Amino acid sequence: MMNFQRINRLFANDFFQFNRLQAQEKSPNRELRRALQERVIGQHCYLAEEGLEPQELDLLKRAFQLDAAQWNAYKATWIRTLQRAEG
Repeated sequence: MMNFQRINRLFANDFFQFNRLQAQEKSPNRELRRALQERVIGQHCYLAEEGLEPQELDLLKRAFQLDAAQWNAYKATWIRTLQRAEG
């Protein structure tokens, strides 16, 4: 199980990478890399829900300015990936 500090570091890195991709010029690989990064964020949302207390989860969402819709969209991206893998 992951603790709050570890998950917080993962999210910080995730969004650093995501924002870097957003700032790059359009390229053929940019959209693919962005989609892959969204899956990683979704995986970490899933892990956070599994490992954190509700208060910690709320703190994490606030720290990264994620509302419920954004959180669920990232998580759904990861879940779709899992479903395809099981396919």
